[in-house]
Amino acid sequence: VVMGSEASTGRSSEAVPIRQIGGIDGGMAERIALTLNANPRMNQTELAAQLHIPLRTLQRALKQLKDANLIKRMGGNRYGHWEVDGDYLHHLEAR
Repeated sequence: VVMGSEASTGRSSEAVPIRQIGGIDGGMAERIALTLNANPRMNQTELAAQLHIPLRTLQRALKQLKDANLIKRMGGNRYGHWEVDGDYLHHLEAR
């Protein structure tokens, strides 16, 4: 995504791409983490329905959270569960 003066100068900027506003950095990560902590055995379809977001949007957000080591899927898809990083969870609960 090319934004602002980056297009004309070719220099990198620190601007957040418009598609991320309201996305994973806009509160969705917190909602996902708190919901998974309350019900760690929830599957992706159930989680997407509870958060009122498309499944594919949830899958992208989960990938970002897993890549940042903020959540982990333990066990298999059918009988596994989610674990939220303890430090991240304490940070969210302290808000």
